[in-house]
Amino acid sequence: MATLPIKSQGFREEAGVVRESLRLMEVAPRSFLLPSALGVLSTILRLLTLSLFLPLVHGLLKGDFSRLDRIVPMSRVLGERTDGEMFAILGAAVVTVALVRVACAYSASQIVARRVEAAQIRLSRIVLRRYLAFGQQYYDLKRSGAMVRWIHRLRNRAGLVLSFLDGAFNAIASISLYMVALAIISWPLTLGALVVLGGYIFVFGRLVDRADDATERIDEAEDQLYASVQDMILNLPLVKLAGQQEAEIADFEQLNADASKIRLEEGRIGGFVEPLRDFFDIFVLLFFVAICAVVVRGLEVEAIPKYLVFFLIFRRAMSSFSTIQKLPVNWKKLVYRLEIMFSALEEEDKFVLPDGEREFNGLRREVEVRNLDFSYLKKGRVLDGVNLVLPRGRRTFVVGSTGSGKSTLFRILLRLYDCEPGAVLIDGVDIREFRIHSLLEKVAFAGSDPFFFNASIRHNVTYGVGDVSDEQLREAARKAEALEFIEALEVGFDEGIGDRGTLLSSGEKQRLALIRVFLSDPELILLDEGTSALDGATEASVLASLETFAADRTLVVIAHRLSNLRPDDRVVVFDKGRVVEEGWRDELLASGGVLARLWDAQNLPAEQHDAETQRAHR
Repeated sequence: MATLPIKSQGFREEAGVVRESLRLMEVAPRSFLLPSALGVLSTILRLLTLSLFLPLVHGLLKGDFSRLDRIVPMSRVLGERTDGEMFAILGAAVVTVALVRVACAYSASQIVARRVEAAQIRLSRIVLRRYLAFGQQYYDLKRSGAMVRWIHRLRNRAGLVLSFLDGAFNAIASISLYMVALAIISWPLTLGALVVLGGYIFVFGRLVDRADDATERIDEAEDQLYASVQDMILNLPLVKLAGQQEAEIADFEQLNADASKIRLEEGRIGGFVEPLRDFFDIFVLLFFVAICAVVVRGLEVEAIPKYLVFFLIFRRAMSSFSTIQKLPVNWKKLVYRLEIMFSALEEEDKFVLPDGEREFNGLRREVEVRNLDFSYLKKGRVLDGVNLVLPRGRRTFVVGSTGSGKSTLFRILLRLYDCEPGAVLIDGVDIREFRIHSLLEKVAFAGSDPFFFNASIRHNVTYGVGDVSDEQLREAARKAEALEFIEALEVGFDEGIGDRGTLLSSGEKQRLALIRVFLSDPELILLDEGTSALDGATEASVLASLETFAADRTLVVIAHRLSNLRPDDRVVVFDKGRVVEEGWRDELLASGGVLARLWDAQNLPAEQHDAETQRAHR
């Protein structure tokens, strides 16, 4: 996606922001023609309706409807008619024109509504696609509540843009037609009206900057408020266990008070604008009435309808002028919100992972890590010159103290985080050259704290796997030692598991994650403490099933429980972000290095471990 405009300086730049938003939403300028034409037609029909009041009022005052022939030669069409018949015909014409005008206005509104909905759907798709492309480090720094609100708010930008443009065009077209009609009736009165209304716009334009600033600060304050509420809900057990309910309520009230203070400030601006607008409306109308009184005084009765129609048209023009008066404020607000939208969608500072162009067709030889460095933004260097090789078809254990970089290595292999070019190679090809989707189709992962949707077990374990038969599902659950507890549930695989699997125990969640592994067809299997919550017997059974499943696959396991290591296991030892040992288990134990110290810390004699391992695999 190309770099998008972020900051505007003048009207030309601001107009560029709006044009770019239309391009992004795939809204062609010509799509405004039909609703705009209907809007103009509606205004013309309104003027025609008001114009028909001239002969109508004249006929009522004078008892003579002959003036109707000055508008259209009705007598030639209808023949000679009585005054009562002419009044009925004229009344029917007014009603008919009014109904056609209503139909035009309704049709225009429906076209706009459908176009807005279509644009919102397209923008929602773009927003979601962009957010899914952002790197994990971006989400590490953001609060989920604020992001959820952002995504919802960005969708509504489509409605803001299209409604503003339609409203602005219709208001300008309407006021132009009204001014032409008024000038035809009395150009001196129209000139005076334009002078007064020009001052009307100038006064209200002074409030633009303050309203814009308040809008920006309200958005920021409400983001904080929503993020705080979602954090509290997601961590509700911790809040209760720590006895911090009152503290959370106090924090919420403070954030709410901060947001309320800014909203009140904006309300004061709006509260000043509306009464001032009403004052101008009254002032302008009184001014008009005073002038009309001077002009009309001394005129014959037949001239009065003309000025009455002038007054009615002018009153309608006041409504359009009120819309135009708001345009500077609404334009600034619109451009500001669009700039924020573009800022949220652009790639800068989003840690977007580049997607390669090569399809991943499987692991043939090895995964090689060359001099890999990695740092989190607020944590410093986590991996420091890591070099290792993961041969195809072998089981490799990655061990080390907490925080030594093991899980970070997995996240890079899973393409959640990016790496420098050439730092990770698959069969000699840079991992960044592969299409991420095609690569991850051949990688299975299970961690100590699996991810789940608030949906059924079936949905969660088959997510991303494709169509799975009931027999395949049951067999995978059996291998993961999960079939028994699933079938004990009321509706089995269709049982809901709550937000993030909160209705399950830690061991049950890990076993569901392992079902995903057994249902997939991976070339590379990564387990990050994926069995840490299981009891010894269950873990041994699951590992035995995994060993059979991974016979021709590459299995890499992060483990703190060293009792699972066998003499023929290849072991990579991490310490402070570096690979400090690599080799067979017994060789490393005999060397008396880091693995030996970790082994002794868990009181695991090698002879006893060998016997336990042999029993587990019988």
